[in-house]
Amino acid sequence: MPLETSIIPVVEGMILHGLRVHQAAPETTTALIAATAAWAIFGAAKQWIQTPERLPAEEVATTIETLLKPIFSAIPAAR
Repeated sequence: MPLETSIIPVVEGMILHGLRVHQAAPETTTALIAATAAWAIFGAAKQWIQTPERLPAEEVATTIETLLKPIFSAIPAAR
């Protein structure tokens, strides 16, 4: 089993649990946000590539961008 196939469900479960139990602290680091976004992009792209009769890349990219906007809005303002 490829590494990403075993990691993504675990990471997804951790995020879902965290969202149910805790709210993100305002001091969330940009490194954490970047890692979250990277996994989100990877997971979305992997799901897209495995979908029969999938949308064109340009259309799914717009959807992925929309899904990522809340993640990027969590980036703390420069101090």
